[in-house]
Amino acid sequence: MKARIDIAMDNAAFEPSPSGELSRILFGLSKRVAAEGAALAVDKMKLPIVDSNGNKVGKLTIRMEKDAEA
Repeated sequence: MKARIDIAMDNAAFEPSPSGELSRILFGLSKRVAAEGAALAVDKMKLPIVDSNGNKVGKLTIRMEKDAEA
């Protein structure tokens, strides 16, 4: 499996310092992944990421990696 997190941090929710908003997003993402537990076994999962202003700023993608020799 492989997880990828993409977050665009170029909007007002991340100003003047992005650390607080980024921390809030990652903490919330952690709770969502824990709640989705069994769904991680599927081939592909995408969770949208929104900032505190309600704007979509990214996504978490989880997918199975195919064995190159299979």
